[in-house]
Amino acid sequence: MATLTPWSVFRVPDDAPVSAETLGTKRKFWFDRDGLKWLFKATRPGTGEHWAEVIVAELAEVLGLPHARYELAHWRDANGTDLAGSVTPTFAVEPHEIVHGNELLADIDPSYPPAGARYVRTREHTLDAVSGALRDGVGLPVGWSPPAGVQGPEQVFGGYLLLDAWVSNTDRHHENWGLLVDQAAGTRALAPTFDHASSLGAHESDHNRARRLATNDPGFQIPAFVGKARSALYASPGDKHPLSPIDAFRAWAKRVDCAAWLGRLAAVDPETPARIVDRVPAEEMSGPERAFALAILECNKGRILRAR
Repeated sequence: MATLTPWSVFRVPDDAPVSAETLGTKRKFWFDRDGLKWLFKATRPGTGEHWAEVIVAELAEVLGLPHARYELAHWRDANGTDLAGSVTPTFAVEPHEIVHGNELLADIDPSYPPAGARYVRTREHTLDAVSGALRDGVGLPVGWSPPAGVQGPEQVFGGYLLLDAWVSNTDRHHENWGLLVDQAAGTRALAPTFDHASSLGAHESDHNRARRLATNDPGFQIPAFVGKARSALYASPGDKHPLSPIDAFRAWAKRVDCAAWLGRLAAVDPETPARIVDRVPAEEMSGPERAFALAILECNKGRILRAR
């Protein structure tokens, strides 16, 4: 396997912040770079959220999915603390603006829970609700050409859910998908997939990663770990727990043809994930983090394809 050049790490200027981002719980801000708005998101201490964002974006590219771009980054705050994180350019370029899932669902159902961290994981965030928001008058992502066999936004969203299942993304809540709306033209299009920081076991400790990779206990091995993952999507409002990422994809695939995405996952060269992970600089991702992420991808790919 050929060794590829490691990704560079962008140094965000100390005085870069222009405006704070209020969505979510992480430290983040918008800044100007090359005439475009970029978002810096700090990684929570002890996690690999920054490398998860970058790796999953590359995997989305491999599948042919429309996705936000991410780069590894560092920024020094006013206290002199160096913060690891990621940067991403806005995809809501004028005349478009992003309308998040919770806003869309509240327009359809006035009783839908309001915005805010307290309501991010709500039982009303069901597959039926999301499907209903993607049907009437919603187009394909702006500037994106679909692969063969993919025709509408519900099929594209099925690709997002397949990606979630592959990487064990546990954060597909109602502010982590949306539409790009052009108010003047009266058009609405599915936004690219974004915000995958809670993927690939990014919040595990290296101690637990190493134990899970070495253990002979089936209840602590990788299949058990990914089997416990939960998305932020529910089958119905009365359910006590959200669906797992793979069950969310399977349920979606029963209502929408996702064969094209399954075929593209099956065609991924087994060495491709390793080549992507190898591009993360050594100082940004430890050995156990690499091995654990690759084990998750291998395990989940088999689980997804066996269920076809």
